[in-house]
Amino acid sequence: MTDWFSTPLNLNAIHEEPQLEEQMEDLKVGQLDDHFEDLNSIDELGQLDDHFDDLNSINEVRQLEDQTEFLCNVDEEYVPKFRKIYDCLSPEKKALVDEMGLGAFQHLPNFYINHKVLIELVRSYDIFTNAISTSVGEFLITSEKVGHAFGLNCRGDLFEKRQKDFEDKLNDEEKQALDLFKGKSLTFVQDMVKDCPIETDEQKRTFKRAFALFIQKSFLLPTSSAYINPAYLPVIRDIDNTQGRNWAHHVNSFLINGIKEFHDQGS
Repeated sequence: MTDWFSTPLNLNAIHEEPQLEEQMEDLKVGQLDDHFEDLNSIDELGQLDDHFDDLNSINEVRQLEDQTEFLCNVDEEYVPKFRKIYDCLSPEKKALVDEMGLGAFQHLPNFYINHKVLIELVRSYDIFTNAISTSVGEFLITSEKVGHAFGLNCRGDLFEKRQKDFEDKLNDEEKQALDLFKGKSLTFVQDMVKDCPIETDEQKRTFKRAFALFIQKSFLLPTSSAYINPAYLPVIRDIDNTQGRNWAHHVNSFLINGIKEFHDQGS
């Protein structure tokens, strides 16, 4: 049996216990401070990650802007030739252009596309699927999309593909118009657009034919030749019904044929 009374009383242990409790409290507070510091570090790291994410987003946007500028440069100071001719027309002639269904192009921004980009787009075009193949997928090109892009009618009667097919349908006035414009240069046609009077119905039809040829040559269906392409001539027939013809199909077919020739040449 232990003699509790005979056991010496350890006064030092009594004094050390509160000190130990104080040390434990200090340790807990220190650990808590370290914990909050860790939390602050985590927050700072998170904020830093967010900052880098923002920087990456900004860099991506800048890269996209640079790529867009390379692909299609919008420049208010650059004015396409066809726009300069159109801007010189009288209000009465501009009203006739609207009547033909060809006035939407005036609302397009002044832009030009890098020639190297055009070549790559043509090379990426699949003539069997009518789609442009890219690293992010395929983009199908249709007459409807062409119509929406340029404000062209994508319904109605098709233009004749063969010159003989439309020549057989021409009336006497249309035959004279064919003789007037066939084999002529772009300069001749644009001078006709600017200088042709529109006092009589026949003169108005002559202006419409000249403008229809001009807008094809200078914008919708451009070629490297300085002369009117035979593919433009079907617009001469039934010029008062131009708005009811399928211009979108006409433009899309011409572009596809040009791309096929490019591929056939192995360019």
